[in-house]
Amino acid sequence: MTHLRLLIAAATVGALALSTVAVRTQVTSPDKAELALRAAMEKESVAGDLKAAIEEYRRIATTYAKSNRAVAARALFRLAGCYEKLGREEARKTYQELISGYPDQQEEVKLARSRLAALLPKTAEGSLIVTRQIWSGPEVDFTGRPSADGRYLSYALRTGNLAIRELATEKTRRLTSDASLWTAEGWAGFSLFSPDGRQVAYEWGQWDSELRLVALDGAKPRVLLPSKRDGLVTPCDWSSDGRYILIHYYRAGEREGSQMAVVTVADGSLRVVKTLDPRQPRNIRNMWFSPDGRYIVYDLLPPGARNERDLAIVSVDGALESTLVENPADDYVLGWSPDGRSIVFASDRSGAYGIWAIKVSNGRPDGEPRLLKRDAGPIRPLGFTRDGVLFYAQAGSMTVMDSDVYGASVDLDQGTMDEPRLAVQDHSGLNMFPDWSPDGRYLAYVSGRPDSKSYVLSIRDEKTGAQREIHPELARFDNIRWSPDGRSFLAQGRDKEQRGGLFLIDAQTGSIRSLLRGEQVDGAFFDAQWLPGGRRIVYATNSRRPEVISRIVVLDQETGDQEEILRLTDLRLIAFLALSPDGRTLAFAAARLAGGTDGGAPTSFALMTMPASGGAMTELLQVKFPEMITSLAWSRDSRSILFVRGSAGALDTERGQRWLLWQIPAGGGVSREIGSLPGLMQRGQLSLHPDGRRIAYTRVARRIEIWAMENLLASSAHEQRDR
Repeated sequence: MTHLRLLIAAATVGALALSTVAVRTQVTSPDKAELALRAAMEKESVAGDLKAAIEEYRRIATTYAKSNRAVAARALFRLAGCYEKLGREEARKTYQELISGYPDQQEEVKLARSRLAALLPKTAEGSLIVTRQIWSGPEVDFTGRPSADGRYLSYALRTGNLAIRELATEKTRRLTSDASLWTAEGWAGFSLFSPDGRQVAYEWGQWDSELRLVALDGAKPRVLLPSKRDGLVTPCDWSSDGRYILIHYYRAGEREGSQMAVVTVADGSLRVVKTLDPRQPRNIRNMWFSPDGRYIVYDLLPPGARNERDLAIVSVDGALESTLVENPADDYVLGWSPDGRSIVFASDRSGAYGIWAIKVSNGRPDGEPRLLKRDAGPIRPLGFTRDGVLFYAQAGSMTVMDSDVYGASVDLDQGTMDEPRLAVQDHSGLNMFPDWSPDGRYLAYVSGRPDSKSYVLSIRDEKTGAQREIHPELARFDNIRWSPDGRSFLAQGRDKEQRGGLFLIDAQTGSIRSLLRGEQVDGAFFDAQWLPGGRRIVYATNSRRPEVISRIVVLDQETGDQEEILRLTDLRLIAFLALSPDGRTLAFAAARLAGGTDGGAPTSFALMTMPASGGAMTELLQVKFPEMITSLAWSRDSRSILFVRGSAGALDTERGQRWLLWQIPAGGGVSREIGSLPGLMQRGQLSLHPDGRRIAYTRVARRIEIWAMENLLASSAHEQRDR
């Protein structure tokens, strides 16, 4: 539910959903080799057809071995990866073929060497580690957990209902039938099998969530922990005796922090174990009971750190609390060994993410961490079975969405658009939020890195092709906007203390200045634009406490003075802003909510305009939910507005749903469809080049695989027998 809620909320409330990003500035036509490689990658990653992808990769590598060695090397690397997914010996041979045959392709050779090292068959203790892919394709979901015997996996269907998948037969069984992604009924989110495999605990809700239980025998679900206003309940683990469920409870606006709590299955009573530092991430799920039920291990982000997590442990009774693993590297929990003697965790302390274990005695570390497996990649733990098999999700990075910058030529006079094409190839899948400079020479974008620890702001010179990177001192940032003089950027984001707000980023040095904090406006979202001259900024913010209030405010960044030019108290949320090039008119999208003081689900979206200095609003267009209006841009003559319109059901962009680019006269009138924007994310930023003939936007595709790793803990079993 969390990933669906974030996408929907970002489109309606505009909630920050911070991701990684990267871009190139010039939209170029790929050659035949590139097109063939992309088609093969689609077969592998989208269709999940590894057999067909293997045939295509081999054909590409053979065909272009001399004429396009870069593409041939990439095809070989992808080919080896397919073999690796299938557990075939050809993986090592293909990686070696790439290393020996393409020494000039240094990046691919480096990656191939890394994968070869990861495929070393023995651990230090001599046990054979086997990894196997158990699920891939567009339906894959990472919100569930495996059953203790490893036969089933719980997950959320695209409809929002809870289901289980029998891994051997690939059959799906639905456990709920009352989900609705777009009404008050809600939908399923994170879920956990009970230790005996007879029940599943799961998150259920929409803007708020509750904890429910459903039995596999078909009985009606039971509400274990009712929802509270603006509260999100995330089930994290189930005690081995089946009596308790460990949850993370976050309530929007509570500055004292979220809570780690234990819910009693018999009666639904709740006991808080620990209140977490408010600077910790809000979406914590990585908490695990020890097999004896006495301790809880969890990730801890030190104050001021970007993503250098440590491991902490707390006793369920609260008597003991300490840091288990403290290191400058990024360390995060994978789970307890089934015998309870060790905690397994991932760490990049050796340069790449490997899997480590540390012995624990009476809730404290007993010795130094030891390496179990090298180069495992940034994996998402789904838990250990009782036999010690580790289930995990892998997406190439810690994100579950591929984000790429696409571009297209448009003719706004004729109302036409060419087919969108990939605009950036570096750091594929990690690129988002493009924005052209005021003079049109540069394209800026946010670029993530596969380790999910670093984010850079990249700037590409379209004239020369030169590219440079700046590194703002922010934990995360997005929605970048060039200043009118091209010397700085507006950005939404979080600083190292995990405090959200609006920031000013220097385009040369990357130094930052905080302009506005979330707590200053009690708002859930910012969307900001520069006003002419660059001194003032106009931003929108929404609050749902104690009632729905949406505002548009002008901020003088030099004096800090603010002037409210619009306040809505009639259950409307402002989602996107766009200022006309002449600086006179402000366009915005507004969602109307169903009712009640806290709003409820959206019922419609409207495209509105108003004078930039304040004044009466004009409604240009309205659509009924689940249709939405998401991204806005003005024509360069300020006479028309571009907007993106699509269905909230278009979350799965590989299944045929579309987001469409439309144009409407700024003074009102008939709108017309310009073209299709496949994969446009609902919260995506639309940037129109100053020449008015090109657009850039973010295309998003879901990408995740479920894997199992066997014999990882064989050394622990040997130690136990020796004792």
